[in-house]
Amino acid sequence: MRISAAVALGKIGSEAKEAVPSLIKALGDSDPGMRYRAAEALGKIGSEAKEAVPALLKALGDNEPEVYMVADSAIAEIVPEAREAIPSLIKALGDSDVRVRHGAINALGKIGSSAESVVPALIAVLSDPEPNIRKEAISLLQHIGYTGNDFLAALERTANNDSDDSVKKLASDVLLRIKFDMLASGKTFEPKPISTPEPQVSEKQKPISLQEGFWQRWAVVIGISKYQDTRIPSLRYASDDAESFYEWLISPSGGKYAPANVKVLLDHDGSFKNIRDALFVWLKQAIEEDVVTIYFAGHGSPDSPDTPDNLFLLPYDVQYDSIATTGFPMWDIETALKRFIKAKKVIVIADACHAGGVGQSFDITRRADRGLKVNPISSGLQNLSKVGDGICIISASDDKQFSQEKKNGAVDMESSHTFCLKG
Repeated sequence: MRISAAVALGKIGSEAKEAVPSLIKALGDSDPGMRYRAAEALGKIGSEAKEAVPALLKALGDNEPEVYMVADSAIAEIVPEAREAIPSLIKALGDSDVRVRHGAINALGKIGSSAESVVPALIAVLSDPEPNIRKEAISLLQHIGYTGNDFLAALERTANNDSDDSVKKLASDVLLRIKFDMLASGKTFEPKPISTPEPQVSEKQKPISLQEGFWQRWAVVIGISKYQDTRIPSLRYASDDAESFYEWLISPSGGKYAPANVKVLLDHDGSFKNIRDALFVWLKQAIEEDVVTIYFAGHGSPDSPDTPDNLFLLPYDVQYDSIATTGFPMWDIETALKRFIKAKKVIVIADACHAGGVGQSFDITRRADRGLKVNPISSGLQNLSKVGDGICIISASDDKQFSQEKKNGAVDMESSHTFCLKG
């Protein structure tokens, strides 16, 4: 009934503007079908739904592709005549989710010439970690027709120094066209240093220059000690170990990773959605020549003693009585490696602690004294190495052992990681 109501409101169109607050609330519904229809209806209402833009931008991070695609389309329908949305779009240019940033640039492009007011923000996007986002920013600035000295200087810098060849080429082409047009109209081309101040960043945020050439290092670090469902036993050191691993990764004397290239998900941030987004979306930034590291410290478990091959890593929001539907499947990691992560060198480090299994079905089995006598999580992790030649798997124990917690981790992080990088 709720979905049917949303469809009906969409058919009514702009005259259904009074329903906008209810549709915004429906964007957070647990049913993806409801979220889809709510976003669709808001798009059909059009500019009268301008107050929904922030919520639709947030929906671009939805873990259901159909939802964030229709949210993107809805924003495009709303913003051409909703210039009040510009502040929300500017804020979204700095979002951690690449889909949100992409949607914001697309929306600003729909607004057209009025987007000139966001020029400083678009110039800042030329330092975005995602090459496609940088290209979209260049194209939009060119479309706006902006030729200020700050943009020309940024274009020249990008054409000379960008890490991506396609971005360098686009910047060079646009710069050449602007030079030609200016000379043809009798203007002098003299780009001055960018006048807008550079954003202040902490030492941890400053990227570390790499000596290996044009390839980069990327990492997703997950550590979960405390679970939302209190029936799942807590771990003492998982999140601390993950944080220590992160500190080693970004250390100039350790992994030498640029902090911007490392996503850290500790405890409540290690939700099912965040883990999936990190592996399926965020790591898509890595190119074939890059190195990717995936680190997990937390519980791992089959869904039940009767299906020991159905293996799961347990995110923060896993449910004790529903491991099969709320755990993070091991085969999703395999899918990420096969279909989303382009890097040919991948290191997976896992310290998945458990005592044969976690959840309601295992407690029942233990009372019948039929608990698992092997650690299938380690076997499942090792099977990931079969996905490709460049995949290295490090687990805290083999399939005949159970990972034990100890301070600073069960894996020698530095030596094992260095070993993998050196092949």
